Amino acid sequence: MKTFLSHHLMTSDKHHIHCDHYKNGHDQVVIIAHGFFNSKDALLLKELGDSLIGQSDIIIMDFAAMGKAKDCFTGPVRNI
Repeated sequence: MKTFLSHHLMTSDKHHIHCDHYKNGHDQVVIIAHGFFNSKDALLLKELGDSLIGQSDIIIMDFAAMGKAKDCFTGPVRNI
């Protein structure tokens, strides 16, 4: 059975990042990051995560100003 955790992180330059962590007790984690003008909630990314959950724990994330992140993106995301 997989465990789902939703996280809200803030970068050092005050950008909000949202991610979903699907934990299934695996030793490895796959991080799935969306492309331009997309979000972690896109059907294709959810299906990709579902296809990998048997082999790895999954983290699907939104970049700043995408999906649930409401910040205005003004430059590269720096260290979290």
